[in-house]
Amino acid sequence: MFAVGSGAWLALGLALVGAGVVAYEPVGLVNHLPDDYSFVYGEDRPFAPSLARTATNDAYDPRSLAGSESCGTAGCHEEIVAEWSVSAHRYSAMDPAFREVQKAMGTQNGPESTRYCAGCHDPISLFAGTKNLFVDELTEPHGLDEGVSCITCHSIDETDVQGNANYVLHQPERYLFELQEDGRGRFVRDFLIRAYPRKHTETFSKRLFKSPEFCAACHKQFVDEEINAVGWVQLQNQYDNWRKSRWNHPGDPTRTIECRECHMPLVSPSSEPASGDALDYNRSPDDGKHRSHRFLGANQFIPLVQDLPGGREHVELVEQWLRGEIPIPEIAAKWKSGPAVPIELVLPERAAPGEKVDIRVLITNNKTGHDFPTGPLDIIQAW
Repeated sequence: MFAVGSGAWLALGLALVGAGVVAYEPVGLVNHLPDDYSFVYGEDRPFAPSLARTATNDAYDPRSLAGSESCGTAGCHEEIVAEWSVSAHRYSAMDPAFREVQKAMGTQNGPESTRYCAGCHDPISLFAGTKNLFVDELTEPHGLDEGVSCITCHSIDETDVQGNANYVLHQPERYLFELQEDGRGRFVRDFLIRAYPRKHTETFSKRLFKSPEFCAACHKQFVDEEINAVGWVQLQNQYDNWRKSRWNHPGDPTRTIECRECHMPLVSPSSEPASGDALDYNRSPDDGKHRSHRFLGANQFIPLVQDLPGGREHVELVEQWLRGEIPIPEIAAKWKSGPAVPIELVLPERAAPGEKVDIRVLITNNKTGHDFPTGPLDIIQAW
């Protein structure tokens, strides 16, 4: 009975695909910069002062890099999309602090200067050519809503540890109807991806994504004379902090803790097609686990300010993670236990009325692989 039913569904799917191919009209993508685009840093560097680049050195239609919610349809990446939807990557462009900084920077130095931040915070808008005029607060609607989208992150081919968004991104080749949202088109799209997943996997799953050097493209920042008219200054630099830390032992994965092991702990049990991994030394292709895309440990303030669905749960998980209450068994043997940054009061056991007492607050970096607190040097604080 099951075989017959499966065969019937397959036949129906193939029939719809065949009909769809006949009627298919691809979405017309606009992959060129606006005619009035300002090449203030030279035509060979359209997205400068960000170091981010497209494979064509031209614009990408924002629709081609957006649509993260569709990754969770048809029973595919539902868990991962739910995790990402409230993460720091998702709200990187809608973050009110970022938007105020971008507005001030654009007002003082011109809209082109905001491309510097956009490579990491608002790549969809950057590659759409939006950072050109004061429209929509310099942010394209898809970019505002999705920040670092699924497609954006998983379409990066090359990175450089120089930072400042030094990466190259390609526009992925899509399945039939993949960019169309009508009922029939969505059915055909989902059927094709599930029936022939190899192309999807080859396009969006790369060994590069597992490396700290992938994260370094954005988690390392500097300004130079081109930006500040003064000279080179190192800003936040999580990558080199980690590279020089006690957690990095090149060539020995049993002692090294990389970015994803800490901030993307394994979720189990997982129904994700992305579960399992044959490349990590302590995993297997059928381990029934996937990497969390919440990126725990990052700012837990914005999800509540933005009133994001699931924001309260996410904040509670971040706080539990910081207190060391979320077990990560796959790295327990090589990581510390307890809070990430324990706080201790050093004070005398007794004090007489009116006595002057010295009280010291001792904060210890117990588990973080970089400076604490970390982030933009002029606005970071912890409480």
